[in-house]
Amino acid sequence: MEKDYLLLTNGQLNTSWYFEGSGFNGNGSQLSGIYLDTSNGYVWYNPTDSTSGDSHHFATVDTATIVGGITSLSAADFVAVYYHVLH
Repeated sequence: MEKDYLLLTNGQLNTSWYFEGSGFNGNGSQLSGIYLDTSNGYVWYNPTDSTSGDSHHFATVDTATIVGGITSLSAADFVAVYYHVLH
């Protein structure tokens, strides 16, 4: 099921839509959401549930400069600045 939105709570990404770990990119049959690959700092958006190959790499976090290390990031660090739903 394709979703053209992210579940937000007070403008921040809901924790149920944030995933992190080594090699995480959402390109398998994972849930839709934001994925942080802790091995290289790549941030991915997976727009669909259980569809392989449709994730988009949209940012890279410099793993060496994050205070507390890369695993200190959380869903609360992702805030919607512009939000638009296409119909």
